[in-house]
Amino acid sequence: MEQAFNKVIKHVFSNWTGLKLAVEHSMAGPNSKEVALRCLSQLEDYCLHNSDINEDDIQDFLDDIMDENFNTVFEDDSTRDIGVILCRFLQLLRAGDEAACESEYHKLPAPDFGWLEHTTKHAQVPQVVDNCSSDENNESDSETPMEEDGWTVVKSKKR
Repeated sequence: MEQAFNKVIKHVFSNWTGLKLAVEHSMAGPNSKEVALRCLSQLEDYCLHNSDINEDDIQDFLDDIMDENFNTVFEDDSTRDIGVILCRFLQLLRAGDEAACESEYHKLPAPDFGWLEHTTKHAQVPQVVDNCSSDENNESDSETPMEEDGWTVVKSKKR
């Protein structure tokens, strides 16, 4: 049951536009994606360890963790919608109706997992190589300072 419910929560979170925007705008700081994943885990634990949970409980929990972690309040009823969806899946899973759960799962909109993955891939910045052989160019190439944060300081040429 836990594995199936985790799959549902990830699916629902991946399509939650408000959460995606909060992460993209770093509303929880530079580690907003990790905070979102932690919220997902907290919601999963909350739902699975409370046997008499309902839509309002899930909505309140989501509203609280989004306000606390992202300083964000949703006025679009998205937390209510998520509460209804997750509660329906919880009821099906607790009743042992895996066929109905799978059928309902396939009715959900296609997931957008790309922004919510655990690991981030850093793009490689291509390096431009200048094959000019003048002494002036060779001097500036060998003395290009590198900042602590990995950025390279590029100075303009004096003509």
